[in-house]
Amino acid sequence: MSLMSLVVWLSNGYFFTMFALGARELRRRGVRMSDAAALRYGDPHRGRTDDLYFYFLIPCLNESAVIGRTVRGLTGHPRARTVVIDDACDDDTATQTRQASAGDTAIVRRELPEARKGKGAALNAGLAAVRRMVQASGQDPAQVIVCVMDADGHLSDGALAHVAREFAAHAAVVSPCTMTAAGRLHSIGTFP
Repeated sequence: MSLMSLVVWLSNGYFFTMFALGARELRRRGVRMSDAAALRYGDPHRGRTDDLYFYFLIPCLNESAVIGRTVRGLTGHPRARTVVIDDACDDDTATQTRQASAGDTAIVRRELPEARKGKGAALNAGLAAVRRMVQASGQDPAQVIVCVMDADGHLSDGALAHVAREFAAHAAVVSPCTMTAAGRLHSIGTFP
């Protein structure tokens, strides 16, 4: 058997093992594969009755083609704020963001040579902006959830109500971290 054949067999074995384990977990939780087909998108805040503040960090590098739809899908709730990190974009990502925003979106512009140093550096800039916003608005940091989204990401209807229930049910405590290019996490203590 050649090395290439071995790699193909191992890759397929890994894929099918992970698929089977995933299907087993879905079955254990009572979720049917067809449930995903019934999901709708556009109102992730539907059903929210919580007192949490959601901040969405979206690092961007030339994402003008997709950022508008993502921002529109996240904005419009009084306890939600979108923070788009423009990492020295060459296109009109910032313009598309402003046009899609309901007035509850901040744009953090990073300029070269500090920009384009990786997703971790961009997210750190966004997290610093969130810390300033939370402090300036007098929000209780214990009531803040920071979510990281891709510029082309979308949440299903009611997703945030589900997240809020999970955090309440498990009394989740999350420690903010800084991120490095090597992927290591370093705790920065309490928030803020």
